[in-house]
Amino acid sequence: MTRRRRVAAYGLLRVDDRVLLVADGPGWSLPGGTVEHGESPQATVVRLGLVQAGLRFSVRTPYDVLADRVELPGRTLVHHDRLVFEVNATGEPTAPSKWWDVSALEGVELTPFTRMVVAGTESDGGALLERDEGWPIERGMALDRSGGRARVQRFSTYAVATDPAGRVLLTRIARGFPGAGHLHLPGGGTDFGESPTEALLREVREESDQVGEVRGLVSVSHRHNPTAQGREGYPIDWHTVRVIYRVHVPHPTDPRVTEGKGGSTASAAWFRPEDIPTSELTDFAGSALAEAGVG
Repeated sequence: MTRRRRVAAYGLLRVDDRVLLVADGPGWSLPGGTVEHGESPQATVVRLGLVQAGLRFSVRTPYDVLADRVELPGRTLVHHDRLVFEVNATGEPTAPSKWWDVSALEGVELTPFTRMVVAGTESDGGALLERDEGWPIERGMALDRSGGRARVQRFSTYAVATDPAGRVLLTRIARGFPGAGHLHLPGGGTDFGESPTEALLREVREESDQVGEVRGLVSVSHRHNPTAQGREGYPIDWHTVRVIYRVHVPHPTDPRVTEGKGGSTASAAWFRPEDIPTSELTDFAGSALAEAGVG
């Protein structure tokens, strides 16, 4: 069976008790779709909102992040990472979009992730089939070699992790990896068939031996580097979509790396916010801590 990964972004537009949906085959879905290589998820929502609903969305905050696996005709299994953003818009939508009263959706055919979002049930990071340990590509990566050049889109999750004393958990990047020697947030790519929060807590355990609890979303960002060069030894057109969560570690211990040899983490440590050596932080970690109000 062929396996693929797809990152998608959607807009949740709600006014009073109505929600905007677009026709999706025989059913209805939130407006949105595939995040193109190098495109920010927020830009995806704006682009497809205009195409599918004739509206110019103003993206507000991330609402939820989900994951699912869908089997398509021709024995193709697709893992979707779905980012949902709350949006604003003015004007009246055009076909194939339509306003629906939320109370009238019970008998309407909706895509499964749309029903989960619109119903308001907490997803805890995704409704999934069983996790697949046999995925042959590195964590979180969709690899495309068409055109003779490696192009990677990677979906990853990171933690602004704190303990009851207010300390912050940071990791140090190992030699041979981009940013080597700098302090970074614990986290990394998600496995095929793995929810974002499941992946995040696994990464926290592997990189620091801490057991955490996800407490909510901080932000969603992306980075596109068309000439990134790491351990592979040759440049790769690299696009990373990054979700940042707040994580609480109720029973902190002395951090230690458990992911084995060859991993990207050299060490981990707890820091009081005032003691964080800001000059040693990656740009990403510094921005994430500021967004979370830490330091």
